[in-house]
Amino acid sequence: MRWLTCTIFAATVTLLVLQYSFRHGRLIVFPTFDDVGYFAEGADRLQTLYDSGVSGVYHQYIAAPPHSPFQAGMAVAAFALFGLRDWAPYALNSLLALGYFLAADWLLRGAPLWQKVLGFLFIGSIPFVPMAVHEFRPDHAVALFTALGAMLLLGAPFVHGPRRRQIVAGVWFGIALLTKPPVFPQTLTIAGASLALATVADWLAAGRLPSVKAVLKSWTAVLVPLVLIPLPHYCLNFHEIYSYIYDILFGTFKASYQMRGSRSEHLFYYLTGGGGSVMLGAHLWLLLAVLAFSAVGVALVGRRGDRARGGAVIMLLALAFLIPTALKTKQPFFGLAFDTVLAFSAIFLLGRLLRAERFGNGRKLATTALVVAAGIGVWNFQWPSPRYGSASTGWQEQRRQIVEGVFHTIVSHSTFNSIDVSPLPDPSVCEDEKCTAPMPTVLLCGIGDVNPPVLHFLAAQQSIPLNFQFNATSNRAEDFVKDFDNADFIYCAQSRTSLIADFLPSSGLQDELLAAVRARPQFKQVGAWTFMKTGRSLYLFQRQDFRGFRALQGLGPVEGPFPEHKLRSVRWGNGPVTKLKTPAQPAGDFELSWEARSDFQYQVVAVSVDGQEIATQPVIGSLSDYSTAHLHFPLTAGAHIVELRYPHWHTDISTRNAVLFKTLKIERTEEFRGFDAVAGLGVIEGPFPDAHLSAVRWGFGPASKLKVTSSEFGEYELSWAARSDLPDEVVTVKLDGKPIGQHPVIGSYSEFTEAHFHFAISAGEHEIELEYTKWRTDTDRPMAVLFKTLQVTARSDSPAPAR
Repeated sequence: MRWLTCTIFAATVTLLVLQYSFRHGRLIVFPTFDDVGYFAEGADRLQTLYDSGVSGVYHQYIAAPPHSPFQAGMAVAAFALFGLRDWAPYALNSLLALGYFLAADWLLRGAPLWQKVLGFLFIGSIPFVPMAVHEFRPDHAVALFTALGAMLLLGAPFVHGPRRRQIVAGVWFGIALLTKPPVFPQTLTIAGASLALATVADWLAAGRLPSVKAVLKSWTAVLVPLVLIPLPHYCLNFHEIYSYIYDILFGTFKASYQMRGSRSEHLFYYLTGGGGSVMLGAHLWLLLAVLAFSAVGVALVGRRGDRARGGAVIMLLALAFLIPTALKTKQPFFGLAFDTVLAFSAIFLLGRLLRAERFGNGRKLATTALVVAAGIGVWNFQWPSPRYGSASTGWQEQRRQIVEGVFHTIVSHSTFNSIDVSPLPDPSVCEDEKCTAPMPTVLLCGIGDVNPPVLHFLAAQQSIPLNFQFNATSNRAEDFVKDFDNADFIYCAQSRTSLIADFLPSSGLQDELLAAVRARPQFKQVGAWTFMKTGRSLYLFQRQDFRGFRALQGLGPVEGPFPEHKLRSVRWGNGPVTKLKTPAQPAGDFELSWEARSDFQYQVVAVSVDGQEIATQPVIGSLSDYSTAHLHFPLTAGAHIVELRYPHWHTDISTRNAVLFKTLKIERTEEFRGFDAVAGLGVIEGPFPDAHLSAVRWGFGPASKLKVTSSEFGEYELSWAARSDLPDEVVTVKLDGKPIGQHPVIGSYSEFTEAHFHFAISAGEHEIELEYTKWRTDTDRPMAVLFKTLQVTARSDSPAPAR
């Protein structure tokens, strides 16, 4: 009956918390730290079990011992039972809830069932108990197991008590040491103190000192399982355990974990401060009141043994409070051992008072106290913290959408070089622009909602191989930038999105790293998500060394990487011709660029667009060096064929290798967009690396005329960055023949000045005219103004110009 009652309460609490979390709790979004780290580890070890059986799991354990063996085992069990679902580990946390109620049942032993039910209501209403369901981290479990071991020793005769109970207490301490190894100093301290206090309590209860032999036997019964259960793991992984503790207390993560505050703030942190408010809430005063009432009652009317054990429990409680309080490192979870011992102490002492033989009619007062405590506890019940809001809140749902969006964009832009793991093709992504690495590397410049464990867990759900990199300790942008060359995808964000962890050093580098990625031409932005709560955006970039076309003929598959040659990927252009199909929608100016080498010393590539040759470009003959090319040309709306013809290629191999491309791209020229040049605007020239210019375009006198087409009424901006060879140059801007403004252009050979004009146009075609006051008359080109950029763009939500 007691097991059934405890199970019903545990199942009820678990279901209530889970359903709450789906709408108002952490299950609105993807599991966050530290939960998702154990999720990813559990999914990985479960897959090992499926692939290699128990022996495979054993060898993986030896090669990579888990941070928390208990928590990793819980994750494996949850996913094995319920599948790789977000809620599965939380459902299995019902075992922790069952542990709390079974502990309360034992502490209230001898009481009738209805009193135990009141005790269950009381302990189930304490904030940290339901929180244990929706927190998948080992802190609740290690505190519960440590407290169970301590109360088994202190809550009944120890030295001459049942050997079974002594062994079980040692087992709980041993499991606690495996549950969260980095807190083993606290676990061992509480275990040692419990043994000593239990022995002293037996001495005081009996009025005589137990025999040394009896003490040794009882201590041995506890210590043998306490030592043997965790010993193999500690022998295997002690260096990592020690390093983890050292980094938090004295090393890399010291600043992140230490709390800066006054002595009183440290003293009350686990009572009325941040730790106490989260784990105990308003129940702190209720627990202290029940504890004080019961302790005084037991001291006055309890039997000698109850008084001795009650005093021992109070002393252990004081120790459990002092350990985390004395440390400068503060976090709500660090005080859970104290919180759990406090709850169990109050229940234990009240239970002893309820059964006190000399209390007589006073037991009715104790029963009343239990009824009042349960009633107030239920009245003060608070749903688990942190509370993320409501599932109907758009920005909360968007957090999940952003995480899913980043992951699915990575997947849709990858082939994994294997049909066995590749998802169904995404028709919106050109096959030539997909990452072909068997295990794409994703570099994260900042973590928060999007982080390696959550992406790893999503990848495990689809059996997709991904490699994630993040530097958790660096506050230098160059440490991230040096990893760009090894990345297939880069995830970064603007500052102050609120979705990047601000306690990590990298949080202050976001804008700098975003600019660094954008400055790398080999990375193309493939995803952007604006978080509606802050209006700030997160981005995903993909290395696309070959993009902007579909290979029709004469271009080999992507090969690589070749780390020995410092190459990510290459493609052979095969003789006699490589044919590429590229879309142009709308019409505009485009650039064909490449980095290439050839085995032939005099290789020259003839470039044609739709059958018309536009340029010839030599390619360096080398086995290691690569030469670059940048060719600009206009394209009308629609599909076009670009041909690369080679005079030399290998005739002794079937692939007819002619040119090896490290990059090959056809891209719209972004510096000049939003219009069609009608007259007075030269072709795109460049690049000019010596002048740090990618492309320029001359405006010719007396005027440049641009055609802009809009599908509906909207507001637009004409902008440029320009200079002139002539002093006192002034440009007059006309829209459909009417002046809308003037702006001077600096007379300089190196500096460029910007200008911006705002205007509104109706649906249809319009003409923008740029009239120049001066232009060169001493050359065959009437050069007036040199534009580094010239753009017509929509403002805010206005429709973009269509041409």
